[in-house]
Amino acid sequence: MVPPVAPAGATAPAAATAPVSAPAAAVPATTDTANRPASPAPGAPATVQQAGFVAFPRERMPAHTVPTTPLPAALRYNDALVGDAERGRALISTGAGGCVGCHTISGNPVMMGIMGPNLTHVGSRTTIAGGLFPNDTKHLARWVKNARAMKPGVQMLTLGKGETDPVTKAVVSAGLTDEQIADIVAYLQALK
Repeated sequence: MVPPVAPAGATAPAAATAPVSAPAAAVPATTDTANRPASPAPGAPATVQQAGFVAFPRERMPAHTVPTTPLPAALRYNDALVGDAERGRALISTGAGGCVGCHTISGNPVMMGIMGPNLTHVGSRTTIAGGLFPNDTKHLARWVKNARAMKPGVQMLTLGKGETDPVTKAVVSAGLTDEQIADIVAYLQALK
């Protein structure tokens, strides 16, 4: 029911005013606030999460969400190598492999490419190659070495020394060694 409107210039009697509702704090919350981040203190800068980035523990992922795409049989890599993240940062920051031409990494002023995916939080991602492969050392190293062999049609160049590019059919003579790839992978996995 709509309350009657008083004519212009008239005042409504005091009894006709609506009662004041209880403060919002007295009303129990009906939404789950346990998973919400705390609000920043007044005057403190707000943190912004990268769009589409969700940090979810890999060990808690349901089995059906973990990719099982097989690796190309001809794509070889020395899995015994342990990379050094600082050497990897130095390699890609100085242009080794051409990473600087396509990729961006926030905080690394050299990495300002716009053609390839942003690698700022690549170490926290659970998959690579559009979800085809898990983001672990085994798959990421082979992706850096010869992405075109792993995912036909991808624009990323074949970077591994001695690898045959599936598109151009040329052998890469001045590419990255497995040791250099191990260092780059260690750096990328440190980007959380």
